[in-house]
Amino acid sequence: MPPLATFRPPSLDDPRIRSLMERTSVGVDPLLEAVYPDRWGAEVEVETADGYRFRELRPDASGDPELPLDGAALDAKVMDLMEGAGVDPQEGRGLLNHLRRLEEDDSLPELPRFG
Repeated sequence: MPPLATFRPPSLDDPRIRSLMERTSVGVDPLLEAVYPDRWGAEVEVETADGYRFRELRPDASGDPELPLDGAALDAKVMDLMEGAGVDPQEGRGLLNHLRRLEEDDSLPELPRFG
């Protein structure tokens, strides 16, 4: 999964990304919309400059119960979301470590305060 920073300036100011955005269209697929919000699927179709078309359907989003993330990917996503919310990475890692230990020890130590 790309980090959230991929969808913010300065990444979006990259001329190559701007060019791609100008050639991109987004629409609603009635079949995918019919099963939302039970499933969060998406379909992408790419047409190359020489006319070839490639299509990929993902009926479930990464991280959904049908397509769970492994521990490392989940940790990376949590850390990325906390960083995007302005949480210091070291404090975020500490909080994540506390949460991971809840499976072994249900006593919750004092949590760090953010913000």
